[in-house]
Amino acid sequence: LISISTGIGQQSNIFEFRNGFDNYEFATNPTSNNYSIESNSLIAYYITVPLTIDFNLNKDFRIHIGAMGGINYNTSWSGFVRSYKENGETTTQYSGSAFSQFNPFKLDAMFGISFDQFTFYANYALTDMFESTYKFQARPFSFGLMIWY
Repeated sequence: LISISTGIGQQSNIFEFRNGFDNYEFATNPTSNNYSIESNSLIAYYITVPLTIDFNLNKDFRIHIGAMGGINYNTSWSGFVRSYKENGETTTQYSGSAFSQFNPFKLDAMFGISFDQFTFYANYALTDMFESTYKFQARPFSFGLMIWY
């Protein structure tokens, strides 16, 4: 049996940038070249709406293929967090809503395998995480567990 499903959900993402990747200009920056980035992350919260075609292989086992759209709903907290160590002292900075290059909309390709009310899923972004005018572009992927009730 083949069916179409939709719904509404909430998604929280923390994107970690590694290897000293410093992709945001904060109001204050390290004063010397003798510093190391300990962490650099982007926090984003979405209201999501999935639309999937479901292949019901038996009563409890299903395969889902589709898309998930999302709107960033908490722009006052979405932004970069950077922690760096300079001259032995650690500094943590938050950009908050000052980061204006974050794309407020997302569209992901979605695949899932369900057993009973549990779905193991994988998503890949079809839209860039940042607006086209930003100096970096990224298309994140995610995977996890959804519980349907």
